[in-house]
Amino acid sequence: MIMSNSNEGKDGGRADHGAESYGNDRYKLPSSWVPNPELQRMYEEEDRKRDPRAYADPPEMLLVETADYFLDREYESLAINEIFGPFWHEMELTILFSQSGVGKSALATQIAECLARGKRIRPFDERPAPAIGPQKVLYIDFELDRAQFRQRYSVIVADGLTLGNKYEMSPNFLRGEDYWDGNMLEGYYSFTDMLLQDIRNRVTEHDVKVLIIDNITFLTPGTIANSTVAFQLMQQLQKLKKALEISILVVAHTPKSLRPGRLTERDLQGSGDLIKVADSIFAVARSRRSPELRYLKQIKCRSGRPEYGDDNVAVFRLAKFDLAAKLGTRSPDAPPVDNFLGFDFVASEPEDEHHPLPWNRSVGSKRGPKLDLGLIRSARSLALRGFSSGAIAEKLGISRVTAYRYSKKS
Repeated sequence: MIMSNSNEGKDGGRADHGAESYGNDRYKLPSSWVPNPELQRMYEEEDRKRDPRAYADPPEMLLVETADYFLDREYESLAINEIFGPFWHEMELTILFSQSGVGKSALATQIAECLARGKRIRPFDERPAPAIGPQKVLYIDFELDRAQFRQRYSVIVADGLTLGNKYEMSPNFLRGEDYWDGNMLEGYYSFTDMLLQDIRNRVTEHDVKVLIIDNITFLTPGTIANSTVAFQLMQQLQKLKKALEISILVVAHTPKSLRPGRLTERDLQGSGDLIKVADSIFAVARSRRSPELRYLKQIKCRSGRPEYGDDNVAVFRLAKFDLAAKLGTRSPDAPPVDNFLGFDFVASEPEDEHHPLPWNRSVGSKRGPKLDLGLIRSARSLALRGFSSGAIAEKLGISRVTAYRYSKKS
């Protein structure tokens, strides 16, 4: 029996239903064919799982223009300005670090108060830079409780039991402290995620321009030495800085045991990833000369050449003094009140005259010639500026007799 080669339908004609021929009859579809919507949706979902990028909107993460576009006049208002000398500029994410008990919180609070009043800390007030004007500052304080904060910025009266002569902080200086009840809100994946969102909300609510976080270890339940946690946290702060166009100072710690010798990036706990993301980093350390002396050193600077490095650190005296008188914020005829714990500038000197000595040198050994020569130079410099022997002794942490002798040496 011979089979017919023609593909006939029930009506004896060809079953192409008017479809166009594409070379293989098996894959011909009728022009009026409508796919099953349910099957089409199922196939699309399976295909989306296999290749989700094909269904996503194209990413728009970069702004690409000519280089001259970013130098145009409309960007002059964003020129980088100093807010704490060369150590911290506007629109920077900066890290301040030191060992515990050195005074980094006192320095950060003093920076906040001065910025809130539109002032710069001496000696950076003498540098050629545009005026900053009063800034709205938010200081997130995870270090001091209220009683400790009060005592730092007031005077213990004669009875030794009560506080008086409170320092009057600027109304632009806002302080925040831990008020969390321990409950995680729905939609947040971690404590840090929830806290950073709260910080963002407060910055927006109060139109804050400067944010200080003291200190970074509180933002994560684990150790900041964990490089992954540190890197992610700093990335989130960078995004916050750019999104809200604010300046951020983060206070951090060194390891408990500080190496002798000069300060470097290795002294910052979790330094590897923190240094990658931070715009600038500076440190404060004790001077071996006197219990009251501290020095500041730049570790990283993206906005220019470091000015305070190995050969030139900024030396300060940490003590209570009359900050209001120095800022000119109270009446000139008001009696002086030493009610502000802060940093009072002394001089700029090489770090080798201040950093810890190697461990093999005995604690009670006689000071080397570098130490004495540095004190002599500082005393002579202060004497030439009109300081009395008593004032020199107070600033350098030495006796009045030694101050007089050093100031007269040739």
